[in-house]
Amino acid sequence: MSSRHSHPHASQQPAVAPWLPELLHLHGPRILVVEDDRELEPLVRRAASSLEPAVRIDWCTSTEQAHTLLAMRFYDAVLADWCLEGAHAGLALRVDCWHLQPQAVFAMTSSYPLSSYLHSVGRPGIPFLAKPFDLWRCREFLSSLLEEGA
Repeated sequence: MSSRHSHPHASQQPAVAPWLPELLHLHGPRILVVEDDRELEPLVRRAASSLEPAVRIDWCTSTEQAHTLLAMRFYDAVLADWCLEGAHAGLALRVDCWHLQPQAVFAMTSSYPLSSYLHSVGRPGIPFLAKPFDLWRCREFLSSLLEEGA
């Protein structure tokens, strides 16, 4: 039996060329925001561009759209709303993100209290941006995500 087939649950992730992330960063970091409140989009985009003009934000409103983008593009960070419509909650998206984009820093945002979030997550290891947030707090949060992923 060949080593490729020795374990039925072996990781099926394709190998990524080590130079690929560097090549993709020629155009600046990319952040995926999965948030159904479109009113937050201008604020998040302003916060990100004030950090680095070349930062790219992809915005989607459902986990289904997020799955498509995660399969197509390389991300430095993913910021997902805790509660989203669709087949999966935003909280469940973190597992898919870690599988599809292991290099990306995954973070959550919500208007629910932090204590409820921590209870659901089971550990405080996932960065959390509480709503409502202003430009300055969003900017600092995005900065910390990009620094963590660097």
